Amino acid sequence: MCSERITAPSSFAENVDHLLAKLHCRAIETEDDLDRVLRLRYAAYLKEGAIKPNENSRLIDRFDAMSNAANIGVFHEDSLVAAMRIHFLSQPDDISPSLVAFPEVLIPHLEAGKRMVDPNRFVVDYETARRFPHLAYVTMRLSVVASAYFDAHLSIASIRVEHQAFYKRAFFATPAAPPTTYPSLTKKLCLMLVDYENNRDRIVKRSPFYASSVAEQERLFGAIRRKNSDQAAAAA
Repeated sequence: MCSERITAPSSFAENVDHLLAKLHCRAIETEDDLDRVLRLRYAAYLKEGAIKPNENSRLIDRFDAMSNAANIGVFHEDSLVAAMRIHFLSQPDDISPSLVAFPEVLIPHLEAGKRMVDPNRFVVDYETARRFPHLAYVTMRLSVVASAYFDAHLSIASIRVEHQAFYKRAFFATPAAPPTTYPSLTKKLCLMLVDYENNRDRIVKRSPFYASSVAEQERLFGAIRRKNSDQAAAAA
């Protein structure tokens, strides 16, 4: 299951929880699974008109190879139906797509010692989303699980202008920069910031399905911390 908790006070939250129980979320660790993610990204972004067609039908960029990146897949039975990539940022020299697009806004936060998560490449399978209308919420939940695991001060939202109202309502996000060119996309994205440090309880109170256990957080994102610890030990 994507979540260890199945409880909710409203019909909407209950529907999301019921879908969570049908799905399985896991870290993408094999080349075959990553290839499935790249193909899903391509199909989703092409349908939105956010990229141009290419010959290999995959959306590939340099950010998957970063040591601070985690790809998480959402599976229904054995089918990949959604995915999200998340970068963890704690140093001014860390790299992520949003940091490349909005350095003048984000680097000062890192210089001030803030920990940030940058959820990106949020995609869902079109046909599955028609069957399961709450699939986007299950996938978006991964950004909240990552914020909890990393004990983030801020969560980054690089989004299209028309999605600002949702992020303000769901995550109490505030605008931080106007639309600008974003790596590998044809459409510009704007920047919003979620003050996760001060709003984490409000976010979960409003939408209880965003809650997660320490065990789930470790299962999904523990490899990032272990990988960076191994690299630091090797460099010492």
